[in-house]
Amino acid sequence: MMPNGRTQYLRVRGRLYPDRQMTLRLGYLTETPPWSDREGDSPLRAEIFDDAGAPLGSYPLRLSLFCLESAEHGGSGHTFRSVRGFVPFHPRARRVVFSYRGQPLHEISRSEARPRTEWTWQPAGELTGAQTITWRGEHPNGLPVEYFLRYSWDGGRSWSRLGIASDALSQVVDFDQLPGGERCLLLLVATDGINTTIVPSEPFSLPLKPCAALILQPLDGGWYAADQPVLLQGQGFWREANRPEWQQLAWYCDAENEPVARGGLGQLHLPPGEHTVTLLAGSEAFQGSAAVTITVVDAGSEPAPDTGSGPTTNPNECGSGREHHPHG
Repeated sequence: MMPNGRTQYLRVRGRLYPDRQMTLRLGYLTETPPWSDREGDSPLRAEIFDDAGAPLGSYPLRLSLFCLESAEHGGSGHTFRSVRGFVPFHPRARRVVFSYRGQPLHEISRSEARPRTEWTWQPAGELTGAQTITWRGEHPNGLPVEYFLRYSWDGGRSWSRLGIASDALSQVVDFDQLPGGERCLLLLVATDGINTTIVPSEPFSLPLKPCAALILQPLDGGWYAADQPVLLQGQGFWREANRPEWQQLAWYCDAENEPVARGGLGQLHLPPGEHTVTLLAGSEAFQGSAAVTITVVDAGSEPAPDTGSGPTTNPNECGSGREHHPHG
């Protein structure tokens, strides 16, 4: 437990290979793990020990399905399992041993010293646009250190993570894409794998953002047959309230002054040619927009080219640690 009575958790991320070799990214300590990572039993466990070697706890870690690191994408062609978890971390903990079905595979030790870091960037007034956020940092014992940023628009009541951890001493943040407010903060997090140093920025303000308009259908650059209706599907999203907008939605096509449809679902019958479909979301004062360009062709004409609009997956990203976690 921390002095404030809150439990800290060690964030664990890594890979387990079929030959029982295990690799870990640098972890960090946090007070608020998601419940989704604390589930059931597992053959892979993290065992915590103090300086004298006395056990302090044993905790399961989540294993994903097998993934393939494709040689075509620069991988080794090996299979692996993604390791994820949040391990309750005792203040006296000094060593973590990772074991699979009782067999030790890997261990990490806690340094006596924490990373040192401080801001070299300072906010000034109301922030807009992209800015390069900078800091300096080091470890007293010369250990590797990674850094990442968190952002709060409500004075620290809630946080979202910005980007991934790295050893870089700067990060570009586009404040136009973040929720606005009068009590905004950045949090600089530095970790050596266990010990974690957190430094808040000075408070600053961001303009309140319009409702974000999201067009799911039609697809930008898509081709559609003239004898079939074009499906309209979309929604809005209020960044500050962190909630979707389903009602205040209006669709426009080309130079039409009046909406051709309202709401999250609709359809259009369009003549052959190129058309621009626009979605407006939110109220007039905070209305956002999005637009896509589509091509409508006569039925029976030459088949439309592949627009490449479907989702793609890079096999190298499977289990790579790219994830969303509301607390970072």
